[in-house]
Amino acid sequence: MQLTDMDLLRTQAYINGEWIDGDGGETTPVLNPANGNSIAEVARCGTAETHRAIAAAARALEEWRARTAKDRAQFLRRWFDLIMLRNSVLLFCTGPDELVRASRAFKGLARTKRG
Repeated sequence: MQLTDMDLLRTQAYINGEWIDGDGGETTPVLNPANGNSIAEVARCGTAETHRAIAAAARALEEWRARTAKDRAQFLRRWFDLIMLRNSVLLFCTGPDELVRASRAFKGLARTKRG
């Protein structure tokens, strides 16, 4: 199976709401474990990028906690819907078992109304 929409393939790191290259500009290959073929070259991130990502995630967690349970459920439901819309792409990236487990987890989270 081949990825048909190459706009979906991101090779940069997503940190603090932005797609960025690693500070050093280096990349590292992502290999298909089934055959060893290169899928893509992605940003190689180190300690500094990791610290920025952790700090951004901590800030995002505070924002997430401030949302109501209903708002979080709606957000997760929309995420689930998008996953299902692109399930053939995700199947390419993972595998059928992983996609089924992930879709069930997201669907369950979207139903949860607790804080």
